[in-house]
Amino acid sequence: MNNDDKANELREKAMQMQSTNPREALDLLIAITEKYTDTWTVANLVLDDIIGIARSNAFWNEAIAACSLAQSLKPGYREDYALEQEACQLDQMGNHLAATEVRLRKDTRRGKWSGTLSYYADLFVHLEDHDRAWSLLDEAALLAIKEGRGSHSVRQKMADLLLKEGKSRTAVELLMTGVSEAERFGGKIPNTLVTALRKALRASGFNLRSTAFRGLADELITICRTESKQSAIDRFYKLADDLEAQNAA
Repeated sequence: MNNDDKANELREKAMQMQSTNPREALDLLIAITEKYTDTWTVANLVLDDIIGIARSNAFWNEAIAACSLAQSLKPGYREDYALEQEACQLDQMGNHLAATEVRLRKDTRRGKWSGTLSYYADLFVHLEDHDRAWSLLDEAALLAIKEGRGSHSVRQKMADLLLKEGKSRTAVELLMTGVSEAERFGGKIPNTLVTALRKALRASGFNLRSTAFRGLADELITICRTESKQSAIDRFYKLADDLEAQNAA
């Protein structure tokens, strides 16, 4: 058994305990880097394992040390690990927003993809920076179209942000954009988009269980598909204004 095989055997043992005993798993992985430093397993697997486990459990010193070692063992990815090290140092100081910005820079330095931006938008939502999340989702929606696929999943996330801010009408309008874009890419309207539209309509005051509005979501989608997005939006605002006036009477 060569050193790579030995390192990989120990690695498998460590990974089996990462959930139940992350500290012990991390110690074993670090020991592997010290004993089998020059192996492929350490350079291409173990260091990333250490960074992942250390980040998940806030063992920042260990994550930072692994990033530093990775910069010397993987020169082709030196800048990536330097940025990850910077992010871990910021996390250690409690500056998670800045750390996330650094990781975003790391993960987009070779190019931007809608999925990557959408993922980081979720992180910024979790960190309660909705403005940053919105800007990333806005960019992700445009990228998704350029990539040749619909942006409905991104539009749904944007609508969720608007609902959190109490902007239900704007959320409906945005989701109609999602319907229009889905029509351009395949024609089938995803069930998740319909569900999101119904959620926004309820937040706008419509009782979708009532006879009058039970089919409102489907009606707006049909108008969007057979006439235009603007026609569907106009129809929604007319009904919303009428409902508001009725409730105020």
